[in-house]
Amino acid sequence: MIPRSYVLALVLLLQTSFSFAADKPKKVDVLFVLYDAGETLALQPVMEQLDQTDISYRVLAVATAHTLSKNHPHSLDSKQDCRIKARIDATHWQRDTSLGDDDLEYAETCVTPRLVITGMASRFQEQLAERFQKNKITTAGYYDALSPMTRDAVGCTMTDKLSEVLVSSKKITESIRACSSSVRITVIGQPTLDTWQEALANTNIAALRTTLKLKKEWPTILYAGGYGEDYAEAFTLFAQAAKKLSDMNLLVSLHPKSDGALEKRILRKRRPSFLTERVKILPKTISTMQAATIADVIVTWRSTVGVQALFMGKPVIYLDVPGSSFTNIALDQKWSRKVSTPEDFQTALHKQLRRRKQKVDNAFEQAGVPEHGAAVMSDWIQQTLKRNYHFSLPL
Repeated sequence: MIPRSYVLALVLLLQTSFSFAADKPKKVDVLFVLYDAGETLALQPVMEQLDQTDISYRVLAVATAHTLSKNHPHSLDSKQDCRIKARIDATHWQRDTSLGDDDLEYAETCVTPRLVITGMASRFQEQLAERFQKNKITTAGYYDALSPMTRDAVGCTMTDKLSEVLVSSKKITESIRACSSSVRITVIGQPTLDTWQEALANTNIAALRTTLKLKKEWPTILYAGGYGEDYAEAFTLFAQAAKKLSDMNLLVSLHPKSDGALEKRILRKRRPSFLTERVKILPKTISTMQAATIADVIVTWRSTVGVQALFMGKPVIYLDVPGSSFTNIALDQKWSRKVSTPEDFQTALHKQLRRRKQKVDNAFEQAGVPEHGAAVMSDWIQQTLKRNYHFSLPL
């Protein structure tokens, strides 16, 4: 007969083993660490490509990225899956906010990845990248923007904490090299440009115009909203100009980080009834990309939408604050014009409406952006896993 003390000891051992197994981080091939809308929308088509392979991946999304990814089947819940106490899933989580040591430890050990692909937009991403690199896990930063990286951006200080930086265009590499003389840089593309090109064929334009109750005989102007420093001033310039834009459908799409309160306040300041009479703020159920399909001209401050819309064949005007040094591929290539006063905007708009179409020949080549970005990055992921970890498909 087995002594009772032996049985109790065995039960305790089994309980401890199961508990350890439950707490042990799950191994995955790829972990995506996302903060901003731009990187999230760019990487979603890449994830769709990976879904066609045997590569396993999880998504740790915070702030705006969480809003866009919370229903994704591979998304991690920061509290339930990772035990992170800070409200990093809140839209207002600031890009310069650091995570405490305990939460950072939880985030790092939530899963055990072979490869980490992180956006380069927040301090949280920088912290995690540094941790993973120290643990000898290949960590690549993806810079999705189509404008040069500035020296004061968090992504710039992040470059030396990465194994590699993936960029959208070869025209961006010089600004990355100014941040780090040693980091490896790979031009990988911008998957959303392909998505925007396809959107015209995939959208029921007539039905959308009917839904929004647009006047058919009027041209449609879409303002693609943003957020951040100087944005309120830039949107005020649009509101001032809009007062004098008659016989036009004026639409405003909101950035995923915005709830529209700022835009509504500025428009109502022009005139209390301005919102209902002249300008429609689009519901979040209608994306900026969808709205762009029915627009004759897109107006923006500094959004990537400005370049994306050109790949859809839509003309774009940048309405920025006076003295702004902002530039991007579209402005450098003189595909679009930047103005800084309501009067100059009205002039540029009427001129553009007379031209209507804006076709950029060989846009991908001129922009230095590889075509089929999602497939290019998916292939890069597979090759990186094979090279570093003797990974082969299928698992």
